Amino acid sequence: MRSVRTSKNKDLEAERVKFERGVTQLEEKTGHRFVRRELIRQALTHSSLAEEADKESYERLEFLGDRVVELAVSDWLFQNRPWDEGELSKVLSWLVDEESLAKAARGLGLDDSIRVGKSYAGKGPSAGMLADSFEAVIGAVFIDAGLDVASRLVVKFLLRKGDFGELPEDYFSRNTLEERCRRKGVQVPIYFHLERGPEHEKEFECTVVVEGGLAGKGIGRTKKEAERRASADLLSRM
Repeated sequence: MRSVRTSKNKDLEAERVKFERGVTQLEEKTGHRFVRRELIRQALTHSSLAEEADKESYERLEFLGDRVVELAVSDWLFQNRPWDEGELSKVLSWLVDEESLAKAARGLGLDDSIRVGKSYAGKGPSAGMLADSFEAVIGAVFIDAGLDVASRLVVKFLLRKGDFGELPEDYFSRNTLEERCRRKGVQVPIYFHLERGPEHEKEFECTVVVEGGLAGKGIGRTKKEAERRASADLLSRM
């Protein structure tokens, strides 16, 4: 029994050391060394581990970070893009959605840093988990260093210093499809989903069907992306 406990303790210590190394690497990437290091530890703790180990998860920090991210992006767009309110709103919606936030999280290396419970052992973080953790990290930075520092990180990693590309043509295809169905007085589209691949490289396939038998298909890294592409495919057939 003692050898089993010793082995378990060694494994726990190895996990702790790996996690702390990840925290240090994250500080190096952001250029911000936390005064209150417990904040960044919390920002990287998924609820599955929090429940097992009686720790606080990143959910409260995510709530705060969500607002900080939206404010930082809104301010940057207002200062740097001479668009009207409608265009600003569209681009803001795109930049703060799950796909964009997950991409920023990967750029920070959060896919290797989030600590999870036994129910997630051996699985990589989902896009939703990555997006939530990015917001939690920004929330933690906001508390530790203020809005200016947190905003600079949003601009660097989410907006890529302004090099965030163009709004995808199909971004509002699902909304457009549903609005077209309403105008024609037909049943709203029905979406069917398939998932395949490991958690960290999951691929989603969506088939969307409307009244009359017309269908469209799309594949993406997230369910929403697959739905958009399927909707755009269907719109091209209508």
